[in-house]
Amino acid sequence: MYAHGMLKVPYECLSLESRRLQKKVEKVVSNSIAVTNGLSNKIREKEEKVPSAHSDGKPADVNWDKVVGNLEKVKNMLQATKKKLSESNRYNNRIVCKCEKRLSFIKDRNREKETMVLIADHLLRHGYRDSAKLIAERSNVAEIVDDVVLENVHHVSMQLRDQNLEPALKWCMDRKSRLKKMNSSLEFELHRIAFLQLVRSGKHEEAVYYAKKHLAQHKNDRFEAIKKTMAKLAVSTRREQKDEEEDEDMEVSERSLKRKRYAKNFAEVDERIERKDKILPSYLWEEIATLFENESSRMLSLSQQSTLQIFLQIGLSSLKTRSCATHSRKYKKNKVLKPAAGAKSGESGEENQSKKLLLQNEFASVNCPACCEDFAEIVKNVPYSHYARSQLVCRVSGEVMDENNPPMALTNGQVYSMNAIRKMIKTSPGQKDYLKFPEDSIVKCPLTGNECRFNELKKVFVL
Repeated sequence: MYAHGMLKVPYECLSLESRRLQKKVEKVVSNSIAVTNGLSNKIREKEEKVPSAHSDGKPADVNWDKVVGNLEKVKNMLQATKKKLSESNRYNNRIVCKCEKRLSFIKDRNREKETMVLIADHLLRHGYRDSAKLIAERSNVAEIVDDVVLENVHHVSMQLRDQNLEPALKWCMDRKSRLKKMNSSLEFELHRIAFLQLVRSGKHEEAVYYAKKHLAQHKNDRFEAIKKTMAKLAVSTRREQKDEEEDEDMEVSERSLKRKRYAKNFAEVDERIERKDKILPSYLWEEIATLFENESSRMLSLSQQSTLQIFLQIGLSSLKTRSCATHSRKYKKNKVLKPAAGAKSGESGEENQSKKLLLQNEFASVNCPACCEDFAEIVKNVPYSHYARSQLVCRVSGEVMDENNPPMALTNGQVYSMNAIRKMIKTSPGQKDYLKFPEDSIVKCPLTGNECRFNELKKVFVL
C-alpha cells in the first residue's frame, strides 16, 4: 500500500535537485557566454583596428587587465559550478542507493521491519523526530524512512500555524512547475494571505503592488476569489478613513469628556481590533497549514494520514459493531457504577481491569479493540463492519459462547459464559466446595453485584 510513496519520495528529491541544478548551470553558462562574447568582440576590434561606436572614430583601446579580471571571474564561476555538480552527483548517488535498498526491502517483506517503518513514519508526521530516528536506527530501517522530507513538511506547517509564510512561499517557489501541473491552489492561497496581512497592517499601497505582482497572474483561474480579496482592501480603506475622522473629533472633545467617554473609547478600540480580525481570521492559518500538508502529500504520492493510522482504521472497522462500548447509544463517557456493598479488596490486576471495564459500560468486551478507550478517537470515524452471521462473545472472558461454552443468564438478566461463571466461582472466597456441591455455589454479578445460586442460572438459547 505504501510502496508507491516509498519510491516516489526519492524520485521527487532527484527531480527537485535536477531542476535546481539546471537553473544554476543555465545561469552560469549564460553569464559566461555573455562575458566571453564581449571580450571577443573587443579583441577583434583591436586586431582589425575597426573603430567602435563610442570611440569617436579611433581604434578601440583594450584594457588587458580588465580582460584578465573578467576571465578570472568566469573561471571562478565555472569552478564553483563544477564543485556544485560534484556535490549534486554524490547526493544523487545516495538517493539512487536509497532506492535500491527500498526495492530490496519491498521484495523481502520483513513484517517486523515494516511495522517499525510505519511507527517511525507516524512519529515523523507528528513532529517526534528524535523518537522516530531512534526507532529507525535500532531497527536498521533508517534508509527506508523519509525523515528529512517529512520533517521539512512538518516544520513548514508549524511555521504556517505560527503565522509565518516565508518557508511555505520558498517551498512553493522551488516546486512551482510541479504545483502548476497539479493545478494546486496552494501558492495562490499563500499570496492571498500575504496580501491580507498587508491590508490588515494598513499598508495599502504595498498591498496593491503585491496584488499586481502575485495575484494578477491567477486571474484566469481564480478571478472570483481575487475580487472578494480585493473587496476587503476597499472596505478596509473606507473604514480607516472613517476611524481617522472619529479620532479627530475625539481629540477635540477629549479634555472635557475624558471621564465620561473613557469606557466608550475602549469599546471603540476593541471594535477596531475585531474589524482587523475579520480581514484575516485566525482560522485561515489552520486551513492553509492543512492545505499545505495535503498538497505536499499529494505531490509525494503519500496519504494525507500516516499509513499506521490507515491500517488501524481498516482493522478497527472490521471489528466495530453497534454493540461496541464506545458507540452504543447507552454509553456515557463518565458513567461509573458504584460496586456492590461487601466487595472484597485484594483482587488480581486482570480481574480489577475486567471489572473496571464492565463498570464503565455494560456493552464493553475485554478482548475487543474497538471497545478500548485508547482507540476511541479513531473508532468513532470508521464505519460499522458487516457480519452475515453473528457470534456471542462473553464480555468477561472474551470467549465465544457456543454449545461447549453456553451462555447462562443470572437472575438479574445479565448473561455470561459458563466458563466465565465457573472462573468467578473458583476465585471467590468461600467457594472451596464448588466441585462437590456446585448447585450450592454463589454467583455474584460483576456488573451489578447481585448474588444468586448456581442452580438458579438458566441456559440461554438464541433463535
